Amino acid sequence: MKHVDHECEKWYSVKLLFEAKISGEPQPLTIDDAYVESKTFEERLYLIYADSFEVAYKKAEREAKDSETNHINPYGQLVEWVYVRPLDCFHLFDDKIKDKTEIYSRQFDVSKETSVNEVLQRFYPEVTEEE
Repeated sequence: MKHVDHECEKWYSVKLLFEAKISGEPQPLTIDDAYVESKTFEERLYLIYADSFEVAYKKAEREAKDSETNHINPYGQLVEWVYVRPLDCFHLFDDKIKDKTEIYSRQFDVSKETSVNEVLQRFYPEVTEEE
């Protein structure tokens, strides 16, 4: 049995992308005002305990593949939630997970002339749509 040094293991937050693949035609009698033809993606954050970024990614991807599911939507179509790819991995700096532990952070650069509103519209359009 391989010995694992738990002293070097840390917490990671791994962001993964999933896609809802919809197949089949909607049943005409079920179509209502809520029905839209679009693609749906989901970002998921997994909290992973590992000894490196590489191991964290592997563990998260394994969990993601295991969590792929499918169901029939209200319109009679098959919806398959499929793991697409990893997006990012963040090493948590706190040794213990507790209330208010930062589990994810991302920094990005934009030109000096870019306003906060422009950042929100570009990177977080769902926030600006609600306003």
